[in-house]
Amino acid sequence: MKKRIMFAVIASAMIAATAMTSVAYAEDTTLSASESAAKFTRGVWAAYEDKDGDGKYDDLCDYYIFDDDKNGHTSTPGTGIGIPFTVEQNGSAAVFHFASADDNTKAEIKDLEDGDLLITFTYDSGDTKTYRLTFLAGADPDTFSGENDQYADEKAESASASIKAGVWAAYEDKDGDGKYDDLSDYYIFDDEKSGHTSAPKSGLGIPFSYEQTGSEAVFHFASADDNTKAEIKNGEDGDLLITFTYDSGDTKTYRLTYLVDVDPKTFSGEDVNFADEAFLTKGVWAAYISSDGSDSYDLLDEFFVIDSETSGRTSTPVMGIGLQFTMEQSGENTVFHFANREDSSKAEIKYVSDNELLVTIYYDGANCKKYRFIKLEGYDTETFSGDSVYYGTFNKTEEGFQLYNANIEIRTLAGIPRADEVGIKINYAMPLTNGFEIDFAFATTDKQFKTYTVTYDSQIDNDTIFIKLGDILRGIGSDGKDIASFTVMNKRGGDIVNLGFVADKKDAATINVDPVPASDVAGATENNPGTGTAGLFAVGTLAAAAGLTAFFSRKRK
Repeated sequence: MKKRIMFAVIASAMIAATAMTSVAYAEDTTLSASESAAKFTRGVWAAYEDKDGDGKYDDLCDYYIFDDDKNGHTSTPGTGIGIPFTVEQNGSAAVFHFASADDNTKAEIKDLEDGDLLITFTYDSGDTKTYRLTFLAGADPDTFSGENDQYADEKAESASASIKAGVWAAYEDKDGDGKYDDLSDYYIFDDEKSGHTSAPKSGLGIPFSYEQTGSEAVFHFASADDNTKAEIKNGEDGDLLITFTYDSGDTKTYRLTYLVDVDPKTFSGEDVNFADEAFLTKGVWAAYISSDGSDSYDLLDEFFVIDSETSGRTSTPVMGIGLQFTMEQSGENTVFHFANREDSSKAEIKYVSDNELLVTIYYDGANCKKYRFIKLEGYDTETFSGDSVYYGTFNKTEEGFQLYNANIEIRTLAGIPRADEVGIKINYAMPLTNGFEIDFAFATTDKQFKTYTVTYDSQIDNDTIFIKLGDILRGIGSDGKDIASFTVMNKRGGDIVNLGFVADKKDAATINVDPVPASDVAGATENNPGTGTAGLFAVGTLAAAAGLTAFFSRKRK
């Protein structure tokens, strides 16, 4: 796997800097003879350095392009920028003149067993720098530029990285400190071609298939039409580092840790115990209560908008009204002061994940209310109001916008008379000049998986669209009662910035979908693209590319 250059340390920058202030060697510009067979030839050489200090020269930093054995120039990966040089070589000794004939940078060259060269530069300052040079067979020095570095020889240790069947825990680096210690998901690999994800606590996920060649892979999440690129490299202690590149161009890196003695056939993230610090961090938290007194927190009650670690406010759905509060947090024990300092409502907070907490608040010391707090992505705490979101607040993930334990809310929304009044309001970052394509993916309580695809290929001047929930549910042949989770995956058409169930669609471009009759999909038995079988997930992908019409109620100003 190629490691791309960090521009602050590129070789050409260092060489250029020394060339500006170089002093010619008075007595040592004559080369001493050597029996070394190392010899520069016309062509392109990739220069790798050892950034980690582990003796592995696997960090690509520059290209050295030799027009012949005496003249050439450097070319920086990504930009193609470089400087000219001439070189005088005699065996293992050489003198490079970078940018100017007055520059005399000495070099010592050694042969390596695999045909590479090890070159150590000694600059005017006395500093030294060593690189491994790899000859790129087939690269034309007359046309090559580092701006297009597809020719780089993949010598890094990541080439042998492979994923074996089993359960892998995926950790991300949320703090940006290089420590991948935040559990994000589980990747369950049934074999070398397929698997599914399983979210911590809920156990919900999506199927995938994948193809891997060396350090490169392509994952197909939920649909064979999805092509998420991945780069895989070996980490420490048997871990893997995997970087996904999504359709939007965004990337995400995870550390995958193999879980020994865990059976992929029976494993679910729902069964894993978690222990971590419980803490309400700044952001918007959706507070769910139980609709039937059970441990299933499936009904949205209100929002807790946390402005800081010590203050916030509540906001009710639909109305948007609420109370200001302050709070004192200490581990699992918190005290809320609602409306005034005299109120002291104690609370117990249990950690589930960084974005999910179980919260019990004893209002007035007696009235107890239990919540499942879900942290929402993409909302501004200063402007958020519950009246902007109707039912069902989606949590933004790498797969898309997800709503867990969705059966209660969807059943409520789809009931009479709201079936054709409520829909999905989707806000994009900008008007859709080339239409859009969205997958509405539903996981059922019996672990079936159904996807309804809506495609629209014309320009939409509005940045917000509205699609009826009733149409989508009829398209998958469901009344909403059996829906465990609901994921909206944006396939094409710009970045979605906000999404939720709404009843007010006056500010949206309405897309009327002509759904496939439920009778045509009730017994769908298409094979799962992740497993090639109708096993863990049975997929029914329903194309809705035809018969779409759009009505515009407002143009973007």
